[in-house]
Amino acid sequence: MPYVDKGMKICRPAEKKTEIKQGDIILVQPALLKIRGFILEFPPLSVISPDCENEIESPNWVEGYTVNGKEKVTFKEGKREVEGEIEVKCPRFLPAISLKHALGKVKLVIDDVEGVPILEIDNAPLLALSGETVTVATSQLKNYFKPLAYSLYYYISPSGNNESS
Repeated sequence: MPYVDKGMKICRPAEKKTEIKQGDIILVQPALLKIRGFILEFPPLSVISPDCENEIESPNWVEGYTVNGKEKVTFKEGKREVEGEIEVKCPRFLPAISLKHALGKVKLVIDDVEGVPILEIDNAPLLALSGETVTVATSQLKNYFKPLAYSLYYYISPSGNNESS
């Protein structure tokens, strides 16, 4: 459970335009934070990073994953087009539920991926876990799928955060 201090910055899902970096925090549960004098709720997949614009005005604990730089996240270049609603295979993976609601029905170009499917679209794996590697079957919508892939480490790390090697 990372601590966020006054002066840190947060982006809502897909607002972060730069790469996710070591030290960034991906929310896995909603968080109430004071921004511009208002208490605002930020959903899972929001990113706390110096590259964001919304400055946090009061310290708080958040439920999230701190990127440590040891994660193995890969994106595939798509070969076939699929369309439909994203199906979340693990209902406890709240960031995936947020992604599904944010995107609705989508059309993506995907490739085959190996591993345990965490998300599917049109009966094809969209995000899969193999060992400690998270693979995304598309290179589209990276501003959504990259935080999602990193947030999966929250669930597979022994401590529930970034202490796995």
